[in-house]
Order: sequence, then structure tokens, then C-alpha cells
Amino acid sequence: MRLPAPLAACLLLAGCGGGDEAPANMTRDAVSAEVADVRVAPGQWEQRSEILSVEGPDMPRELAARLQRPRPPLRYCITPEQATEPARVSDAIARPQAGCTVRGFTMSGGRMEGRMVCREGAPGQVSTAMSGTYSPDGFDYRSRIEMPPPIGDGVVRLEVRTTGRRIGPCPAQAPGEGKQ
Repeated sequence: MRLPAPLAACLLLAGCGGGDEAPANMTRDAVSAEVADVRVAPGQWEQRSEILSVEGPDMPRELAARLQRPRPPLRYCITPEQATEPARVSDAIARPQAGCTVRGFTMSGGRMEGRMVCREGAPGQVSTAMSGTYSPDGFDYRSRIEMPPPIGDGVVRLEVRTTGRRIGPCPAQAPGEGKQ
């Protein structure tokens, strides 16, 4: 199963790696090897992301409730041609944003997990651990994110669930529309 670009972006944003004892930073080649055999089914996909929990020092309940509100799903089409392209996820994970490193990323046998650590300047770092499942027709993973609060000391913790599934064939394009 090849991963669609939006899933690659989600993995990048959700972070990758496993636990505090995660191995040393991974090279681009090591990440590429982890996703070399991953494929995705062509068709229309729907992706949902929800914040399951949020906690932080002096966080108002209203803010936590607002962050946990449902978000509209993201829909995208994976063409048969895109489904046969090399996985884009390795580029997204192996080349994270400046200041980020990938540790302990694995993706095989229908399971994925890993950790990403990003240093966000002087106040601290953002650490994200994710684990979940994938198949040619879907994925489901949870991310645990820890970061410094915008003001003050302490740690803000989020738990996010991201799911995606193939929901059918791609819709027909109107004449003159470009491909996604």
C-alpha cells in the first residue's frame, strides 16, 4: 500500500517514534526502508482527526472544549497512477521540518509507530509519539503530543486520533478540471 500525500503529511504533523527509550535519530534511508513495501488502494479517501484530550497548566475548560470540537473530514482522491508511485511518506518523515528528528519509526505488518522530536526555539521542544494500524483501505492511529505552553511553565499534553478510509471510487471530474 502506498500512502497518500495527506497521510504522509499527517504522519509528519502527528510525529513518529516510540517511547522515551527510542533509538538514535533515523536516517532518510532507514525511514525509506520502513515504507518501501507500503501501498494504498486507489479511490476516494476520507480522513478525520479529533483531539481526544487536552490538558495543560491553567488551561481554561472552555479552551479545552473548543479544541475538542469535531472537525470536518478531509476528502481526497488517489488515482491508480498515484497508487503506483513511490511512497511519499519517506520524504515527509525523513525530511521533517527544520529542527525535528525521527526516532524509532516502524511500519510493517499492518502496524506503525514512532516518535518525532522538534525543538521549537528557546522555550522547549515538541515531542510526538504515535502508534496505530494501516491497511490498503484505511489507517487508524493515535498521537500523544507534549509541548511547552504558550505562556508560563509546565507541559501541554494532547491526545489525537486520526483515521482514514477508502470510501469508494474517485468522483468523475468535470471537463477541464485538473487532477489532484
